[in-house]
Amino acid sequence: MNLSSNNVIGIDMRWIVTGPESCGKTSLSEFLTSELGLILIPEYARIYITGLDRPYVKEDLDRIARQQIIEWNQYSDETIVFDTDILTTIIWYEEKYGAIPPYMMEHWLSQEKSIYLLCKPDIFWQPDPLRENPDDQDRLFEIYFHYLNAYGKPFKVVSGAGEARNVAAKEFLSRLIRDWQ
Repeated sequence: MNLSSNNVIGIDMRWIVTGPESCGKTSLSEFLTSELGLILIPEYARIYITGLDRPYVKEDLDRIARQQIIEWNQYSDETIVFDTDILTTIIWYEEKYGAIPPYMMEHWLSQEKSIYLLCKPDIFWQPDPLRENPDDQDRLFEIYFHYLNAYGKPFKVVSGAGEARNVAAKEFLSRLIRDWQ
């Protein structure tokens, strides 16, 4: 099995690492892309908001969502690892502003060939200027879980710190690859 190609299973596949803030998404995404030789699509919201010279507003979440859709559509024939996707923006938008714009849900529901790794917030919360919810990770995790479960998206909860989490996620994806070959 060649895990170093950009298309390890012969079809385009999206592996999305998701969950509440400070639950190890970026570290896990970077580990998987390094170990499996895949392309990483970094968390666009972090890039975008870091570049603002003001607090973000509702329209910024709209710009983030539209860029996430562009990134999703950009890679049509490769297996990609996404450090979050539009689901994070949907939950973030709903938490901050209420009703979700229909195009966000329409895009998320239309996403095919995607498997989610939902990171459990069982690691130490790391402060960061962009993070807003140090005491709300468990509640937010349940919202992610609910969305993925209610809409029938394939997902696996990954837990544990550091290497244990990385190994569990890699083993899960490796089993999927073997099953699809």
